[in-house]
This record gives sequence, C-alpha cells and structure tokens, in this order.
Amino acid sequence: MSELDCVYFEKKYGENQHMKKLQGGFTLIELIIVMVILGILAATAIPRYYDAHTQADIAKLNAALGSVKSAMSISHAAALVNSVATTSSGSVVLDGETINLAYGYPISANTGGILDAAGISTSDYTGTSVNSGNTVIGVASNCQFTYTDATGTSVPATVGTETTSGC
Repeated sequence: MSELDCVYFEKKYGENQHMKKLQGGFTLIELIIVMVILGILAATAIPRYYDAHTQADIAKLNAALGSVKSAMSISHAAALVNSVATTSSGSVVLDGETINLAYGYPISANTGGILDAAGISTSDYTGTSVNSGNTVIGVASNCQFTYTDATGTSVPATVGTETTSGC
C-alpha cells in the first residue's frame, strides 16, 4: 500500500482497522499442518539416530578387536626376538609398558596384560571383564568378544568372534 492509500484507509475505516489489517497471524489449520510435518520428520529421524548409535557401537567394538589382534602379533614378535615365546611366563616391554606373557602372547590381566598391550581402557569399554585365562572386551553386554590366553606353544592365544546382538 502506498502512503496515500494508507491515509485514505485510515480516514475511511479508522486507524485501528488499518492496524488490524496489517497484523496477520497463522490460522489454526496452518499451525496443525506444521505440527503434522514436524511429527513426520521426528518419526523418520529417531530410527535413523538409533541405527547410527548401533553402528557406532559396532565400529567401536571392531576398533578394539583390531587393536587386540595387533597387540597379539606385536607382543608375539617381541617375544620371539627376546626368546620368551616358548616359556609359560615372560615379559616384553612395548612403548614403555611391561606386558606379561604366556607362551609369547599377552595374558588376561587388568595390569600388564592384553588390555595394556592393546591400549584399551576399561572406562572406554564398560563391558570389559577379566577372568582366569579369558578377557571379555565389550561396549555393553552382548556387544563383545573374548580374548583367550595361550595354553601352550602349540595353542596360541585366540580372539573369539564378536557378538553384536546387544549393540
């Protein structure tokens, strides 16, 4: 509206009518449509977030699995170099950490074992527990894998298959 139109409108209908005409709002139907659209967007975004969270837990578990396998190989190579690969107990130093070995592989222990060799912190992997001869490393229950100590020169340490049903 031009300035002349505004002046004419004010004289003919009054100033309050002009203000009411310029102040527009959303109708109830427009607000309902926006709420429905937001509901649809939320319904599609929540499952995608859940799926991303599951994939992140699996990726974190795979990172720990790769770290444990690398630590096993590096520790065993160091044990072969230091001639402790055939003894039931021994140790090697990796990155300033003393790693205790059984037949050339890291043992299951909270300190000086496979967790230290792999650089795995129990605060990062809350599903981690150490038992006699086994270390369970996991993000949560049923989102884990098991490291088993070597029991002889012909029975090396092993890493079990990962369980991802609880990730």
